[in-house]
Amino acid sequence: MESIKNERAASLIEAMIALLIFLIASVGWLALESSLAQQSGQSHLISQAVFVGQSAIDNLRQMPFDQVDSQGSALYFTSGGKLSETADDDFFAVTWEVTETDAPVSKNINVNVTWDVYSDDFDNSIELNFVRSQ
Repeated sequence: MESIKNERAASLIEAMIALLIFLIASVGWLALESSLAQQSGQSHLISQAVFVGQSAIDNLRQMPFDQVDSQGSALYFTSGGKLSETADDDFFAVTWEVTETDAPVSKNINVNVTWDVYSDDFDNSIELNFVRSQ
């Protein structure tokens, strides 16, 4: 009778240890999934920022050469690449700096895109460069 109790106790301890191992593995898996989801979201924001920066470059390329200058304040774009009057929770700020060269006559343009992440101001940015010749 006592050996049956010992076997049941041993089985219960084995089941509890197996459950503990399963719980530890589950916590690790959830942490991994959370990290992957955050990285995926960050990759999406970077893709949107590149799109917004390319839209700004396209607009600068369409301007007459002599009117392309550095601009003083940031332009705000929505995540869809449309110009916005105000900066809200879903925006990208675009600034650019123009450096002129004489030989050959061209303008080096650095476009900087910064964006808001989780209500913190301008945590991330990318820089796109291109040369515009006359």
